[in-house]
Amino acid sequence: RALGLDEATSAIYGMCENVDTNVGRLLAALDAQKLRERTIVVFLTDNGPSTARFNGGMKGIKADLNEGSTRVPLMIRWPARLKAGHTSGRISAHIDIMPTLLEACGAPAPKGVKLDGRSILPLLEGRQVDWPDRTLFIQTHRGDVPILYHHFMARNQEWKLVNASGFGLEEWSGPPQFELYHIADDPAEKKNLAADRPELVEQLKKQYEAWFKDVGST
Repeated sequence: RALGLDEATSAIYGMCENVDTNVGRLLAALDAQKLRERTIVVFLTDNGPSTARFNGGMKGIKADLNEGSTRVPLMIRWPARLKAGHTSGRISAHIDIMPTLLEACGAPAPKGVKLDGRSILPLLEGRQVDWPDRTLFIQTHRGDVPILYHHFMARNQEWKLVNASGFGLEEWSGPPQFELYHIADDPAEKKNLAADRPELVEQLKKQYEAWFKDVGST
């Protein structure tokens, strides 16, 4: 509170300093044990702030479906293989961490396990590889039973389809109110283009329906 900040903002700055200090302790420990070169350090965060704050101009807070709710940083350090300062704008998700680490370590995937993610090691290394676009999905709401179309998003490299029906609802019967955003040009999700691009709404909806059927099959 020494800078005259309110209690909530002070807590945020305090947490940032706490994370910074403890990541520094981790990296220092690796240096002390001479493990820097051959250790993969992965840093990413939880999704979305709990209140509207420090969100890079993006819309949404925790439990929403907007970019400010779902987009988080991912930083990976591996001096032996990865060049410092390299970035990639391709979309990825938490499901990519396991296949990425498996490839990096030269380890096979467990037998009989179908991995939903994709190794992003080629992107991290800056290799020129064929990288087909894909669609990532998030669905999150209260209750133990998944409900088709309830509070979901489908996101490819350029576009996002959303039905923001409410995280707090255990029961919902629709109909869905689709929103479509061209994230490449509108990361703040200010212009809903669902009415202008019905073919894209239908395309992403069908991809979501196939994903819902797949993950709900068991």
